[in-house]
This record gives sequence, structure tokens and C-alpha cells, in this order.
Amino acid sequence: MASNAAKTPIMQAISKRNYATAAKIAQACAEVQVKVLPNKLILAAADSEVPISRVSLLFRAGSRYETPDNLGVSSVLRSSGGLTTSNSTGFGIVRNLQQIGASLSVTSDRESIAYTLDATPDKIEKGLPFLVDAATKQVFKPWELDDQVPRIKYELATTSPQAKVLDLVVNAAYRSGLGNSIFVKDYNIGKINSETLQYFVAQNFTAPRGALVGVGVSLEHLHHLAESLNLPSSPGSHEAPK
Repeated sequence: MASNAAKTPIMQAISKRNYATAAKIAQACAEVQVKVLPNKLILAAADSEVPISRVSLLFRAGSRYETPDNLGVSSVLRSSGGLTTSNSTGFGIVRNLQQIGASLSVTSDRESIAYTLDATPDKIEKGLPFLVDAATKQVFKPWELDDQVPRIKYELATTSPQAKVLDLVVNAAYRSGLGNSIFVKDYNIGKINSETLQYFVAQNFTAPRGALVGVGVSLEHLHHLAESLNLPSSPGSHEAPK
């Protein structure tokens, strides 16, 4: 599942084009460099020539790490990507990213949650502070979470039947842990509060459970960015449920 920090009405996003210019073909075999920092955060970079650079900050914080007390928390966390942080307002994040033509999205599955910034290579640097804010400096204001309820209901209502059936099949196979749904249940919509989200983030958004990955950026660039993350070095949540 995915959530985008900036939502544009579909009809406004449609434009007529008579001609198109082919994008520059990226290097087919870009070398991937990997490094593990002393705090156990994993860095991976493919510094190839691409029209759009991408940087993702991922954590092992998918639905399999939920407990019976917070089922659906990772789904709400995904939908809350791009809300107000300790450094930026939600409007400020969206507005600043729009001005540089960048986009911020949040995706999650049973294993992980990822905050991803896409921008042209010459603008990616300006967007990185907002990626860091969205991924590591959340505050989860109660009134903003309340405003997300209609959005969450809409996302559930528009989920394809195939995705729902697959989710039920996995649940039947594993029951708990890996069987936890990637969708928040109807009875929990609006009930997962700020404290629950903050606790889940504190337990799972740690350096040993994270990875910083980039395409179209250098490993040195990612290393410099990682130094500004200030992630906890504790192992975090307990061992992954089966």
C-alpha cells in the first residue's frame, strides 16, 4: 500500500500531449555500494545517471510487528506520512516539495515501511530535510489524526477485491505476525491515537532496524545524510513474530 504526501485532483493532473521526448536511458549495470554504519544502519547506493533520483528511508516496522493491542498501527502510520513534524507543518512539507517538483510517498507491507523522496538530481538535496522530518520527527497531533479518518476510509473503500482476498489468504495461513492485515480494521479506525503511534515508532524506528537507500545519489551523500538522522541505536522491537 502507498500514501502520497501531496494529493492532486485527477482531472487537474490530466494534460494533453502531442509529442514526447524519450527520457535518457539509465545505466543498465550501476554498481550498488553497501555500507553498515557503527549504529547498524544499512546504507545502499546506486550512483547511476538517472532522470529522477530517489532516496528511501526504510524500517522493519510492517504489520507483522503489530500486537493485538495496536493492530492497524502501521496502516495509520502510512496514511499519516507528511503530517506536521517537530520542524515543519504538513502544509510546509507539501508546499516546499511542490516548489522543487519533488514528491514524498510512504509505502508499507507486512515487513517494512518506507518513506521515499523522488526528485530530479539537481533538486534532491533540497528535498532531503523534508524526508528526514517526515520519517523521524513525527508528532502525530490528535486533530490531524482525526482529519485522516475520511482518507483512511476512502482508501479502504477503494481497495481492490483481489488485494482484500490476498490479505485474507495470508491471514488464514499465518494467523498472527505475518498474518496481520496490512489494512486497519473498521473497528480500529479513529481509535489508534497519538500515544500508540509514538510508542510504535519509538520501538521500531531505530538504526539497527533501518536502511537508507538511494538511486542517483552517492554513498558518501547518503552517509552524510545518515549522520543527521539521530536514530536510536537500541535494537528496538522484539524478534519478528512468525
